Amino acid sequence: MRRLFLTISALLGILPMAFATQVGVYCYLSSTGTETYQDDNLLARIVITDDGCAVLEVENLTDRILFVDRGRSFSWINGESAPMFIPQSDTESHTYGLHTIEEEDPQHRIYVSQESHTYSHTVYDQRIKPIAPRGKSVVYSWNSLKRLMDSNKVDIGNTGGWFRYHCRGRFCDTGRKFEKGDSHYYTPDNTPLYIKADLEYSFEESGTDRLTMHVADYVARIDIGSRDGISKHGILLSRGRTASPCFAFRSGKPFSHNIGEFVSVASLVALYVAIKDMSEPPEGFGEKTNW
Repeated sequence: MRRLFLTISALLGILPMAFATQVGVYCYLSSTGTETYQDDNLLARIVITDDGCAVLEVENLTDRILFVDRGRSFSWINGESAPMFIPQSDTESHTYGLHTIEEEDPQHRIYVSQESHTYSHTVYDQRIKPIAPRGKSVVYSWNSLKRLMDSNKVDIGNTGGWFRYHCRGRFCDTGRKFEKGDSHYYTPDNTPLYIKADLEYSFEESGTDRLTMHVADYVARIDIGSRDGISKHGILLSRGRTASPCFAFRSGKPFSHNIGEFVSVASLVALYVAIKDMSEPPEGFGEKTNW
């Protein structure tokens, strides 16, 4: 009876964990027009990529070279600003070898000489970014929008690791865990992600005739659905029921993790019961026998 009780208790404790599988979290941006700016000189827009990033794309509408000053341009994430340009460089080193073959007469002996050379190539990030006449260029990117979301508004949850209690995400204002079919709506004031760009540009490289533009967008709705529309690396495979800009990710533990945890805990329970059985004396052992 005790073994049955222990087994049932363990199964009741780990069955919910085993079936708490992953869901897909689809974040739709407002797409109300503020994500696009246009004047006589340029067209700028925030573009959401399928891998969960956002880029600021600028198109030059004139026949002159347009210069974007990223040192005087700013990115905003949930009310916090940062300059678009931070001085940085990337250096690559390459080594190559030279082989020389010489033949001497009359013995026809062959000598091979060998030497190596190394050269480095450094690429510096540009503060002033030129855009060709009628050309188009990406001047800034917000990488991994999932990581930029305000954790005080949305709790994403753990997507990996073994034996972690907290795996499903939740909406922080209601405390409700992510469940398929849920939808949550936001305004610019309570959204978990608000991105904005203030850009300064000129037609002179010295920046004597500075002009400005502004674009912004925010997460207006989150839908909880199937994970099948999202790859395990967070690439959006299906946009769902609207054409609004969207990025998505998985939340929760993979099914393989859950089954592995279930089997592991069940094995530990079985081992515990077996050890208890071995430590108990056989039935009737130690009882007094009357001859």
